[in-house]
Amino acid sequence: LGKLLRALRVVRMSQVLESLQLLLKCIYASLRILFWSLVLLMIIQCSAGMTISYMLSDFMVTDDGNAEARFQVFRYYGTFSKTLLTMFEVLFANWAPACRVLIDNVSEWWALGFIVYRCFVGFAVLNVVNAVFIQTTMKVAHEDEEVIAFEKTKSQEIYRRRVNNMFREADTSED
Repeated sequence: LGKLLRALRVVRMSQVLESLQLLLKCIYASLRILFWSLVLLMIIQCSAGMTISYMLSDFMVTDDGNAEARFQVFRYYGTFSKTLLTMFEVLFANWAPACRVLIDNVSEWWALGFIVYRCFVGFAVLNVVNAVFIQTTMKVAHEDEEVIAFEKTKSQEIYRRRVNNMFREADTSED
């Protein structure tokens, strides 16, 4: 009885570990895509950040206007690292504060630029990246021979049960 229980436990664990194994295979297969996705996003973020920082450089260095407003803009866009952090925040987190600083202190036209940027990068680019990850995961899952063999065995077992049930129901003499 003890050996039977251990065997059942191993069978259950193998089913749990099979899912984990498939998950790890999919993550491993996606590493190249992850790397190039990050490179693409970094290029987009750096390009957009440098463009915004360049466009704001005159505002930050002129002595005309409010020093507090220049400081607030500098806090978000004053250096390359601050601008890069702001651009990642705009894409992945709360974009409103970074946009609001420019709307309140520089020009309201910055809202249009942020909306276009968020729609293009936030929706278009990230959705394409997500689709590629999903496609890779599905490809690995479909090509995984172990999963295919397990699914085949499972479907054969279901078919065997159905046939046995059909014969039991058809058996009128019950011998």
